[in-house]
Amino acid sequence: ALVDTLPGLVWHCDTEGRCRFVNARWSRYTGQPAEALLGSGWLSWVHADDLDATAAAWGAAVREGRDTSFACRLRRHDGAVRWFE
Repeated sequence: ALVDTLPGLVWHCDTEGRCRFVNARWSRYTGQPAEALLGSGWLSWVHADDLDATAAAWGAAVREGRDTSFACRLRRHDGAVRWFE
């Protein structure tokens, strides 16, 4: 419940890199139920120009078991695009 009150997009993934939880803010931002964003569903909201680099950065971090930070654009439910890190 606490995570759902945070103003940011919060998610949790397993050791294989599969998204297992998104907070309510993710669902409001995309207009999709949480279930649609789980696994690798969140990648479908990454801007097409950022998708390859985002997937590669995420995949490398998961394979190497390291923290990472990267920026990418995410589409909002109304088609607007915003940068996130």
